[in-house]
Amino acid sequence: MQITTDLFAFPFRDPRWKSKAAIGGLIGLIAMVFFPAFWLIEGYGVQVLRQTAKGDDPTLPEWDDWGALILDGLRFTAVYLVYNLPVIVLSLIMMAVLFFTFMGIPMAAAGGGDSRDLDIAAGLLFAGGMGAIGLCSAVVLIVSFPLQFFSLVAITRAIALDRLSAAFEFGEVWRMVKGKLGNYLIAFIILYAVLMGLSLALSLTIYTVVLCVIYPVLYGLMMTYISVIAGALFGKAYAESQNAPAPSGV
Repeated sequence: MQITTDLFAFPFRDPRWKSKAAIGGLIGLIAMVFFPAFWLIEGYGVQVLRQTAKGDDPTLPEWDDWGALILDGLRFTAVYLVYNLPVIVLSLIMMAVLFFTFMGIPMAAAGGGDSRDLDIAAGLLFAGGMGAIGLCSAVVLIVSFPLQFFSLVAITRAIALDRLSAAFEFGEVWRMVKGKLGNYLIAFIILYAVLMGLSLALSLTIYTVVLCVIYPVLYGLMMTYISVIAGALFGKAYAESQNAPAPSGV
């Protein structure tokens, strides 16, 4: 898949990009205190994906059909949650273990008894808890990126086929990845490179007196930009995958 600078610059070529970006920034600001507002930003990116998956050049949608934006955002969230359920479960387990580890030590101390035995019990509890957390963290680190990758491919398939259930036809999603792994892998790697780069740049603003004040707005702008770039990348990956012949033996 060929990637050019046009794919990252297209949002700024829209004659009304400033007003559209301002709306995205405002929604991102609201989402920091009212999480469901993120569905609008996710839905905005999904609309770019839908357009690009057809083979069209990506453009900035209008912020006009709020119902469609929310529905697309809900579709995105549903697919993402299902595919990343193992990571979510492991994260909850880590939180529970961490809570009981640090709550169990003072509870054991409050129960009285020989101080030496309490010290041994506290040490064993702490070591066991940290060991369990370390194991869960390692598993999360190993599986999180593949699951995120497959979730984005599954979302792409569901939007391209205009059928939410298409995201959960796991065999077809796997064949889709296997057939054109390079395209989707390039899209995924570039997306995360952009996300990490912008996140790092944004994090530096909190160390300046002036920029830290507008950090929430900048965060909303960044999330809107990442959403539309993700839609353009995976939409392009899908479109080129459909036009290119599949390798023999797949």
